[in-house]
Amino acid sequence: MTLRPALRHRLRPASPRLGGQGEQAQGIQERVKIIKNMIMAKRIELKIYGEVQGVFFRAQAKKIADELGLTGYVENKSDNTVKIIAEGGEKELKNLIERCYNFKSSESETKNCSRRDTIPSAVIEKINVEWEEARGEFEGFEIKYQN
Repeated sequence: MTLRPALRHRLRPASPRLGGQGEQAQGIQERVKIIKNMIMAKRIELKIYGEVQGVFFRAQAKKIADELGLTGYVENKSDNTVKIIAEGGEKELKNLIERCYNFKSSESETKNCSRRDTIPSAVIEKINVEWEEARGEFEGFEIKYQN
């Protein structure tokens, strides 16, 4: 059987200069993992209602998203809600939603705040959730500030 020249290079053994077959296999596994995450990735848009501004909600949401490896952003809206756009695995996104429902200002966010004793806890009335396929437009998770 004769292979076309364009396919022949794909069947050659790994070159010692490129790290050998062990490293090549590891690289392939890493690429498969990335592709799997891209295929499995989802996107959510959360609109969070209640007393959610002025209670370090955005800082905590960013901390949670970073822990979960999510990308996207969180921002206060003029109607006193908070909007979160996040992309990642479905399990991690569900975890983010659950943790938003159970939000409490942490000691670390309020330790340098002069209003620390007057900061109320967030009161979550409801969270609207919209699911979509991920678009891959974010590189990290950030807090958006209004100008």
